[in-house]
Amino acid sequence: MPATLTPAAWHTLSLPLNPLLGLGGVLLGGLLGGHWLMRILRVPPATAYVLMGLLLGPAALNLLDRDMLADVQLFIDLAAGMIVFQLGRRIDVRWLLREKRLLASSLLEALCTGAAVAGILLWLGVNPLAAALAASIALATSPAVLLMAVRDLRAEGQVTERALHLTALNNVLASLAFAVCLTVLERVPGDGALPWLEPLAQVLGAGALGVAAGALMAWLGQRLSAGDSRQWPLLFAVVVLTLGLAQLWTLAPWVALLACGVAARALDRRESLAEPDVQPLGTVFYLLLFVSLGVSLPPQALGQAWLPALALIGARCAGRLLCLTALARLNALSWRKGAALGLAMQPMSGLALLLADQARLVYPALGGPLLTTLLSAWLLLAVLAPLGVQLALRLSGDARP
Repeated sequence: MPATLTPAAWHTLSLPLNPLLGLGGVLLGGLLGGHWLMRILRVPPATAYVLMGLLLGPAALNLLDRDMLADVQLFIDLAAGMIVFQLGRRIDVRWLLREKRLLASSLLEALCTGAAVAGILLWLGVNPLAAALAASIALATSPAVLLMAVRDLRAEGQVTERALHLTALNNVLASLAFAVCLTVLERVPGDGALPWLEPLAQVLGAGALGVAAGALMAWLGQRLSAGDSRQWPLLFAVVVLTLGLAQLWTLAPWVALLACGVAARALDRRESLAEPDVQPLGTVFYLLLFVSLGVSLPPQALGQAWLPALALIGARCAGRLLCLTALARLNALSWRKGAALGLAMQPMSGLALLLADQARLVYPALGGPLLTTLLSAWLLLAVLAPLGVQLALRLSGDARP
């Protein structure tokens, strides 16, 4: 009598995959399943792709697992790197320096959001230093979610530009705050300050690497015409080299790639460089990143820490939304657009996962319930925040009909 395949037995099955087969599975499964979910649930592409990753991953069908993701990690890193570089290319340094009010808003928004998250964690009984470290991890907005919504809705306008610039700034501020908090935590035992300045050096070194790479990109781009077919390979090659050097020298890769994009635009005075978001590769990058994040998410963490995760999300959302709404007039926005800007800034960056893992290794006290709360909050925002971003861009009038 043939054996029956029970749900438990199905979940233990694993398919023999090589890296290319795994990559194809992620892309094809995410594309077809994501399109189906978008039609059925009426959700944005980012939410659909994350949900499809959860469905294909160990949490449900187990067709894709974390071992397979490890095999295709190179492709995932490249996809995430191109998205962060693209965000940097959207940042106008000259305009940002003229708009000193936006710089002030970025600092105030980061302080309010960080204080709100740290405050709720203190209320939940977390150690003050660990609460500050966790707040720095939760600070960054996801550039991938925001950029994908801007692209899908063809959004342009005051809220869109300010959201992109604030996202770039708060990712840098989150990395710096994390480095400072980790430095303070590691100095507590009295082992000396100098060895624990390494996280801060990683951020500053990454910025220097990114500026050098951006200068090289601009210099090479000026030797090619704007319509030259070699423009896209040039951008891709420099991004890959920057990512590789950041990993080799253990620098902060997202800061390096963000700085690379910013420097490339600022130094490209003749505007000879092509736009990096080239179809159809741009779609492939977003698809691969969001599906892989869905596969890697641990939904069992949500069952263990959903209540403190909701409290953390509520504090983070309230701090950011109230601050940016209050600063609306300072940024020449209406109250409605100020609230829309706060709503658009809610997605939590995948940088949070990397920082949390790094912090857990050097500061084990962050593990356990606190780390589970952070992961649960990220999981909920990964699914729900893209809906808020699309709503914000529509409410602001930036989305094209």
